[in-house]
Amino acid sequence: MTALTNEEVLQWCTERHLLFDRWQFLHFGPGSTVLEVPFPNVAHKAPPFASLLCELLKEFSPFQSLLLWVKETGIFSDRWDEIGLRQLELERIALGERRSLSDSPGHLFHPKEELDVIGMSVLPMLYGWDAYLIPDSARLFAYISHDEYVHVGFHDPALEPVLMEQCKMWNPQRRVVEFFSAEAGQPDI
Repeated sequence: MTALTNEEVLQWCTERHLLFDRWQFLHFGPGSTVLEVPFPNVAHKAPPFASLLCELLKEFSPFQSLLLWVKETGIFSDRWDEIGLRQLELERIALGERRSLSDSPGHLFHPKEELDVIGMSVLPMLYGWDAYLIPDSARLFAYISHDEYVHVGFHDPALEPVLMEQCKMWNPQRRVVEFFSAEAGQPDI
């Protein structure tokens, strides 16, 4: 794993032609489609859910690297956040990263580090953080929301039926991004 600063994350995404609104939320542009997939309703299903997300990204957007960008923490309880950040810090140290999450919120994983990215991507789900999973090919991405859903964003409409089928056990809903709200900073879908 290679840790990236926020500026490096933004540059990495821009090089892959991903668009940002002024709050740094990613999108493929107006009219692009996302699948909204609710989180599992029990904590022990978060790891298989995270594994499914990584498998989807790998299957439909083969990658040499996969970015986990922990975009925002501290949304809910300070105590729970402290526990989650400590857990993340220990995982980062185990992978050789000593800087704080605020200094380097991006985690660039290589294909052989699949178990690490799955394990680390569970944390935003458990602790109510916002994060992105983005393969370097950027054909699609997953946005993990503190509001207990994942948006799988994609540019190619041909991916939609296949993604719907792959995610059917999680009850996905199709959403179209019409425009990005200046007030909310999130897509109005």
